[in-house]
Amino acid sequence: MHFGCSACCYVEQNMYLCGCGIPCCRLLEPMNIEAFREYCLSLPGVTEATPFEKFSRGRFTILVFYVGGHMFCYFNIDDFTSVTVKCRPDVMAELKEHYQAIGKPYNGNKRHWISVSLHSDVDDTLLKQLVKASYDLVKGGR
Repeated sequence: MHFGCSACCYVEQNMYLCGCGIPCCRLLEPMNIEAFREYCLSLPGVTEATPFEKFSRGRFTILVFYVGGHMFCYFNIDDFTSVTVKCRPDVMAELKEHYQAIGKPYNGNKRHWISVSLHSDVDDTLLKQLVKASYDLVKGGR
């Protein structure tokens, strides 16, 4: 799986591209919380909920996206600086090696989840790819 790399990036028509011509990891315009929510809800069969409110006692609100009753993405509504998604273990090492934005998940199993820091070296295209991969992984029952 290739996600692009900043080592060989160039700009063409106001878009960062990797040396192989695919959109790369460089940030242009950060996605806002509503656009991100709309993208997640655009995937077939997705529902959303805030299931952890009673645990946070009003300090923060975690918005969770589900497919088939299982979580595939979540983030803090009050601090939209990172998103947590499910990830195949064999892909995690490559992502962490290429992107500073990829790290340990917020309150999730680090073998199956990653955190993606926004406003870093992951752009909206890659963020959407990671969300879609998480959706597919959960939808496929893995």
